[in-house]
Amino acid sequence: MTPEQLDKLRYYLGDAISIDHLSRREWRLQTDLLRQSFIAADMFVQLDKRAIFVDGRISVDVGKKALASKDVKAFFNRRCHDFGLKSRRLIYFDTVSSAKIRGGNHNTLLHFHALLEFPERRSLKQFKAQLKKVFGDAKELGERQLHRSAPNWDTGFTHGSTRAQGPLGKIFYSTKNAGAAYAALNLNKGGARSRAAPVARGSLNKRSQGIARGLPSNFNAQIVICDRVSQQRGRAAFNAWYQDEKAKQDRQILERAAKAAPTTANESAAFVSQVPLKISGSNVA
Repeated sequence: MTPEQLDKLRYYLGDAISIDHLSRREWRLQTDLLRQSFIAADMFVQLDKRAIFVDGRISVDVGKKALASKDVKAFFNRRCHDFGLKSRRLIYFDTVSSAKIRGGNHNTLLHFHALLEFPERRSLKQFKAQLKKVFGDAKELGERQLHRSAPNWDTGFTHGSTRAQGPLGKIFYSTKNAGAAYAALNLNKGGARSRAAPVARGSLNKRSQGIARGLPSNFNAQIVICDRVSQQRGRAAFNAWYQDEKAKQDRQILERAAKAAPTTANESAAFVSQVPLKISGSNVA
């Protein structure tokens, strides 16, 4: 990333993420939310105003098919490809309580929160029509089915003890019901929230802070769709950010050391005379 892009990345990350929060530097060892935060921030850096938020409802018939498939993520991933939604996307599936759906079982009503790349040379009407092919056309909702919004810097959301404003706050908001959605979609069978993390990883990120603290177990992996390009770009953005932040830290350490070091010959002699020398097990001044 260029220095200008790194500055933009920091702008979107705000105070929510600091290198001081991390105890590990590897991308794969970071928490879901931290990785998704970098993916989202990079989308805004690269796409600017073409990165938009869309909150939407899923039509009842398509929702039933998704639930029947037992794999909501795979079901809609296929529909994204089948109906040509190939642009960058970060889609969170959510669940809310609803009335009983025909069949007698208490089910969940699926909806989603998404950060999407608005295609070039397309109108909003055309883009919404494409989204309705993927998520079904809920005619009873009309224009209320899909709601487009821009980042609102006047609002924020808190995850744990970390608060984020603007677009990152929206990402925090989108993940707030991840646990409930996981359970409602019956993805928590046997108490295993996701793939079992190896015992050796149990101590990972315990010394981290904020959203960097937690086990990188891909807890919400099965309710989030993210295209491969965005994953790769997010990883590259994180690595570039980390290297730049580490270089800044190293420079600050050298600058502090330089200020503390003696600046004249007399000061150097006085400085050396105060340092004890260890010779044959004894200290000699």
